Amino acid sequence: MKKLLTYSVLVLIMFSCAKYEDGPEFSLLSRKRRIVNNWQLVMIENTVTEAKWDTSLSKVVWGFEETGAFWKSDNSTGIWEFLDELTLKISYDNEQEYMDSIEIFIISRLASKELWLKEQDVAEPLKYQFSPV
Repeated sequence: MKKLLTYSVLVLIMFSCAKYEDGPEFSLLSRKRRIVNNWQLVMIENTVTEAKWDTSLSKVVWGFEETGAFWKSDNSTGIWEFLDELTLKISYDNEQEYMDSIEIFIISRLASKELWLKEQDVAEPLKYQFSPV
């Protein structure tokens, strides 16, 4: 009986740790440790039309530094921060005409080998899928 109770509690803890829509279910690394990396954009999906674009050959890279610094391979720079468990905010310093100075994303997957972000507060949100460089 004691083993069953221990096992049940362990399973409950593991499944209650799932924060993101697409996983992972459980991670020993903190959110910050998982997101700090250089990420190559490999796929973009329009969540309304479900159109997908393979971008793995484009060499578009986003970098998240431990200090909170952020950069893109198009020379955009700024800072990143978690607004809550599911929301990521990127504020740009070198605002360009075609770009908002702040972007808000919902994190749908945050693993050490995958990062999936979905635009928030836009008519046709795009979902970005990244893998480490």
